[in-house]
Amino acid sequence: LDVEDVALISLLTKEDIPVNVCMDYWREPPIRKLHIIGEDGEIFWDYYKMEAFVRRKGAIVLQSKLKKGWECNELFIAIMKNFLDSIYGKTSVRIPLTEGIEVLKIALAAKASITQKEVICIK
Repeated sequence: LDVEDVALISLLTKEDIPVNVCMDYWREPPIRKLHIIGEDGEIFWDYYKMEAFVRRKGAIVLQSKLKKGWECNELFIAIMKNFLDSIYGKTSVRIPLTEGIEVLKIALAAKASITQKEVICIK
């Protein structure tokens, strides 16, 4: 892939909440994890373990694990099915286009920040 080997991205939300993202293609075995720390607890997600959980005051209060044999492609098929069903009025769209646009803006701003070596503000 023609991508950065490592990206360390620091973001600040409109609500002044700091977000740090670390992505790399060097690590072996590969790691894809998310860890969110909030006032009342934490959320952990591990792609390769196919699990997520919420912890409050040290105790796990919610846990979810995907079934063995689950394929990532199932996610994309479900998203496409939902989109087509929403076109025919069978359901509402679960992931609005506006969310995709916002994610793309963040990705493009991160890329611009790397190449321009400066802070990029998104409005």
